[in-house]
Amino acid sequence: MKTSIVKEFLKGFIGLAVCSFALTSCHSDSVFEQTLDLPASGWADTSTVRFEFQIANSSTPKNVFLTTRYNNEYNFHNLYIQYTLCDSTGKELVKKLDQLILFDQTTGKPIGNGFAGTTDLDTKLYYFKNYKFPYKGRYSVQIKQFMRISPLSGIQAIGIKVKEAESK
Repeated sequence: MKTSIVKEFLKGFIGLAVCSFALTSCHSDSVFEQTLDLPASGWADTSTVRFEFQIANSSTPKNVFLTTRYNNEYNFHNLYIQYTLCDSTGKELVKKLDQLILFDQTTGKPIGNGFAGTTDLDTKLYYFKNYKFPYKGRYSVQIKQFMRISPLSGIQAIGIKVKEAESK
């Protein structure tokens, strides 16, 4: 008797899990998402982190987020980065210097989500808010640290997310 109850429970649970996965995956607004680990020795100022992605629909605006994974070994409250967007021919479309605030200046606590001394922070890059890519095709984003220290310790990974902008 207990065996049949357990079997029915497992069937129901698996069915619910499959339905939940199907429903959530159909409504994803993510176009591209990737995070790359940086060397344990630190992020050199000569090192460029590069992401390549495809834009299939250039008629709808996108938001681009930068994901920064950092730990308590990072000695600054901010991080200066330079990011460059290029098209498939290598033509620079956007090149900007930006400052990310990683720790609260008053409390010293990390900004973002994390545990055990490691924090992930997703920052919407201001220039890429509701950005309309000029045409469909392949693009790349290159990111460099601009902190005047090399190698820069405490930054563990850098990533980008390209998402459909919310319709108004």
